[in-house]
Amino acid sequence: MTTMPSYILNGEDFGFTSSDSQAGGNAGSLNAMFAAMQPGWTALLPPGVFKFSTKPHPIPAGCELRGAAYLGTELIRSYVPAILSEFFIEIGGGCASLRSLVINADDGTTGGIPYGGIATNAVYAGGISLLEDISSSGIGAGIWYRMCYFEGSARTAGIPGGAPGIRSLIARNLRGFQAQETGFFLSACKAFIGEGLDFVSTPTWPSYGGLMLTGSDSIYCDSPIISATNLGDIILDKTTNAIINVSFARKITFEATATGCQVNVGGEAQPTLDANGKLGGYGNILKTNGTWYYSPS
Repeated sequence: MTTMPSYILNGEDFGFTSSDSQAGGNAGSLNAMFAAMQPGWTALLPPGVFKFSTKPHPIPAGCELRGAAYLGTELIRSYVPAILSEFFIEIGGGCASLRSLVINADDGTTGGIPYGGIATNAVYAGGISLLEDISSSGIGAGIWYRMCYFEGSARTAGIPGGAPGIRSLIARNLRGFQAQETGFFLSACKAFIGEGLDFVSTPTWPSYGGLMLTGSDSIYCDSPIISATNLGDIILDKTTNAIINVSFARKITFEATATGCQVNVGGEAQPTLDANGKLGGYGNILKTNGTWYYSPS
């Protein structure tokens, strides 16, 4: 056994293999790690490429799944998900952390979501979570349904002294490619902070990836602050007080339920256009029925 602090579990001690050939496969090894964890503990995976022929259990609420940072830990979803919106790496209760991983869909597999979570009213659910240094894509013809999805509208009770929904989700250096729909979908989240986001989908699909912020009728997405490189399409719906700074956005849609929101593209405030309808040096921006469209100049 590798000597580690008691609150850090080492994947090598639980039988992770690149071939996924052990009894129960890598999903079984990961499930055994999760079963041994307590809130605040970390599951540390070794460097390497690890295929999953079955879906693993969710990360326990209040815990962390971490790869081997710059040495590289790649998780490959090699099965076909049971439903289109099924999570591969699911964050239990909408509150856990995920760091330093490459998460890919294997060649020929379609659908599913590489990571995300749905908040509940359980203990530890809906609290502070950290997503950091994660890249998601597809191998060959492999493609996801969405790149990331967090839903907080089911968490109606809130936490002592806190608001309902998902609270304080922090995302840094996330990249996502090869998805059928919206890249980053966030619903009913309070105080989201995103830095270094880059989400686009395959251009053969109607959507161009990007960002969707929304909520339920009673729990809006509130006060998100986002800094991104490329977000493709941006849709703000049931969102209040959003501040988004992005180098490139193809289309920006403000629904009637989005209030107090500001999108800055290319360093220039989004509503400010010159006489030729240009913004941020990225071409033509045209506003039609509340939607801002980008077209190259």
